[in-house]
Formats: sequence, structure tokens, C-alpha cells
Amino acid sequence: MSNRRRSRTATRDRLDNRLIEVGQRLGFHPYRNHEPSAWLRGRLANINHRAAAGQVAHCGHVEPGAVGALVLWRDDLVCCGACAERLRLTGDPDRTCDRCGAVVPLIHPVSVTAGPTLIAGFGLCPDCHRKEVGR
Repeated sequence: MSNRRRSRTATRDRLDNRLIEVGQRLGFHPYRNHEPSAWLRGRLANINHRAAAGQVAHCGHVEPGAVGALVLWRDDLVCCGACAERLRLTGDPDRTCDRCGAVVPLIHPVSVTAGPTLIAGFGLCPDCHRKEVGR
């Protein structure tokens, strides 16, 4: 195995492990190898463009090459696992769908990989959850 492949595999394993860890810590269901909808692809592309332009901050604990976490309701801040817990919502904001904006009694928390070292978390109402993950 080449060093490049070994490096990509190690990064992918680290990202998968972090996806599971952050998902468990924040109560998100991790979807590995998820094929995002056009809506989610657009949101993630926008975040990546803004990050490349220096318009996305970080908590100060995310080292270069480390896996960071971001939530769609606060998509201008990448956090380490400990700081990501401070982004939790309560009340009506916690029951607001990040896709359609509806306030519903049940939100499905979802986390996906959003780049080589980024995890994105968001909440979906039952209808949007079916559209995004098919369940």
C-alpha cells in the first residue's frame, strides 16, 4: 500500500471515528457514506466556499488537520468536540427543522461528513428526514 493510500485511509478512519464520537456526544445519528441531497450538497458547498474565503471561524482548539464539527444552525463556527457541546439548542430552536424551518415536536438529529476533516450536524423534521436519508 502506498503512503498516500495509507494516509487517506488513516484520515478516513479518524473522520469516521470522530463522526461516531461527536454523534454520540451530541445525540446525532451518524450517517457514514451518505449521498447528500441537492439541498445538503448546496449547504455544504457554501460552507466550504466560505471557509476557504476565511469567513468561518473556529473555537481555537481545532489544530490543522484535526477533525472539526459544525452545526447547520451555526454554520460560521467549526468546533472541537468539547466546544461543540455548547452549540446545543433548547426550546423551539431545538425543534426547528434546518431544511424547511418548520417547528415540530420531533426532530431527527443527523450528522454527516462534510469534508476531509469536517463533520456537519443538523436536525430534520420527519418529512425532510425521509427526503434526506430515505427513512
